Order: sequence, then C-alpha cells, then structure tokens
Amino acid sequence: MSRVDGLAASISATTRARRDGEEDGREYHFLGRPEFEERIAAGDFLEHAEYAGNLYGTLRSEVERIWNADASAILEI
Repeated sequence: MSRVDGLAASISATTRARRDGEEDGREYHFLGRPEFEERIAAGDFLEHAEYAGNLYGTLRSEVERIWNADASAILEI
C-alpha cells in the first residue's frame, strides 16, 4: 500500500481476546460476542465468519470511513 496512492487498510472486527501489545482500533476492533451478533443483526457488517470459535468481520463503517477519505479500501480477510 505504501507504493500506491489512495489505498487504506480496513480494520476488521473480532471477538477473539486481545493479545499483548494490540490496541483496539489498530489491529482489530475488539467486540464482545453479544455486541458482534447484535451488529450482524443490524446489518453493520459487509461480511463476517466464524473461525476457530471466534467471529471476524468487516464493518461497513470502516469501508465508508476509507471511501469518505477518497481512498480505496483493502480488506484482509
């Protein structure tokens, strides 16, 4: 991304526990399972999946934040 202008990484959301050194909103948006499931029901995710007992997904608001900055979103799924 550093070689191409106008790209930005979308920060995914997860229910997994935060690891040492991780910050909410930097590596992931860390959510509790009930909140994550409520946000699924509300249509807040563009995509989501369960892996190894944890939920992961791309928040619509993350992609919109990037688009509002006139950039293209890169998703790490």
